Amino acid sequence: MKPVALSLLVACLVCFLSVAAGASVARAEDPAYQEESCRMEEVASIYVYSSGAISDIDSLGNLMKERVQEVMDLAKEVGPLVVKVEGYDYNIQSASGDSTCGVCNANYQVSTSINLSVTPAENVMPYARLIKKTGEGDSVSVSVTASEVCL
Repeated sequence: MKPVALSLLVACLVCFLSVAAGASVARAEDPAYQEESCRMEEVASIYVYSSGAISDIDSLGNLMKERVQEVMDLAKEVGPLVVKVEGYDYNIQSASGDSTCGVCNANYQVSTSINLSVTPAENVMPYARLIKKTGEGDSVSVSVTASEVCL
């Protein structure tokens, strides 16, 4: 690189950094910025897992939608909650021919999961307990994430 081009590049960089620093100072001195209120906001996630054996995989999609609706309906029993289905999935695998299988007609192993976001986070544990109590064979996992929200 030629010395003139390098000097010009350094000058532009210095100019940019000084303008950026001035903008930061100006923002910090702005009364509107100082009045900005920030708070920590918690969002909870609930993951509902289940697995089992079935013989009719054609009805699995409808069964999954019914379980999602059941889980959503349970939120009404807990109190003020905003529950959003972030997603759900199911996986199907052919069952082995093991004669010790408890379900003789089951040709497939199925695992399912439902991912929900829940606010306010303080009501997530009663909701998770209710899901676990009503879901035969369900495993429930809860995660709470806090992040700063500025208004």
